[in-house]
Amino acid sequence: MVRPTAKEVRARPHRDTNFDPLPLPERRRLVPIKPDGSLPPLFLVHGWFGEIFHFKRVAERLRDDIPLYGFEAKGIWGDEQPENDLPTIAAGYIRELREVQPHGPHLLGGFSLGGLIAWEMARQLAADGDPPHLLSIDVGPWVRATGAQPRRFRRLRLPFATAWFHWRNWSGLRGASRGAYARQAYRDEMRRFAGILHLDPNGRLFRLALRAGRRPPRGHIATRIALNEAMSAWDYQPYPYPFTLFRGKIQWPLGRNLPLLGFTPELAPAPVEVRHLPGHHGYIFVEPHVNELVAELEDWVDRHAGQPAPTPFDATPEAAPHSPTPAEVARP
Repeated sequence: MVRPTAKEVRARPHRDTNFDPLPLPERRRLVPIKPDGSLPPLFLVHGWFGEIFHFKRVAERLRDDIPLYGFEAKGIWGDEQPENDLPTIAAGYIRELREVQPHGPHLLGGFSLGGLIAWEMARQLAADGDPPHLLSIDVGPWVRATGAQPRRFRRLRLPFATAWFHWRNWSGLRGASRGAYARQAYRDEMRRFAGILHLDPNGRLFRLALRAGRRPPRGHIATRIALNEAMSAWDYQPYPYPFTLFRGKIQWPLGRNLPLLGFTPELAPAPVEVRHLPGHHGYIFVEPHVNELVAELEDWVDRHAGQPAPTPFDATPEAAPHSPTPAEVARP
């Protein structure tokens, strides 16, 4: 199918989606955000917050024939113990994925920290002889690639870098989109700051953030701490299959000069397809950037749905190069 434009995606009637969780013990990690459609389902893994509300904006705009499922973290609703071991998390997600689609090849993607979980899921699926078509949304091992010490650097530069990134995003919008972006940025930064300080989600700081948006789930902070522990204790292992990287145009200082966000030939020996998205990280899900994201997702699904499972990379001189082409890197 012909790739839609962001303008065409934005002009579509937006469907309503319901994210209310099922009660225990029926609750699952895999949420059928938009289960109807004739194509193989697209599975997306949550980011560092453990939530899938980012994907709501995608589901509202996504084409009718593409089913969408989202993995949300265990414990996010406050009535289960969060998990803090990334391979265990990935294995649990695979079990539920196979209940929806027993056999591959699967269309699997992850955003932010979810890209790490999806990477580990892909490795486990490949070990079972069922490698998926893999999509990483604005995530990569860029700290390893730079050899940087992120804690000290972030303490010194993060407030200025954050303000600059938000300004670049906000100044590129017009009209009501500016207000929508400002509310999203305010809410996320307040919640991020409160999470770093381990503040009570019912405290004053969180109440200020809630005035600009929805109330976070009860288990938000505990889940985020557990996911941070899982990320800190886990290390990328090689995945010798081709995959696609959706890369935000605005990057943190340590990652902005890395076309592959730190995916080295040792970690990703196969060719990496790079697609550039407007905005910075979580704000690629905010109007109007989300329309470009949906257009790219639909194009990716059309190119991979129904295709055979990817094959391991043939590391011979005749094989395709690891790095993206100059046109991919320079694409505006």
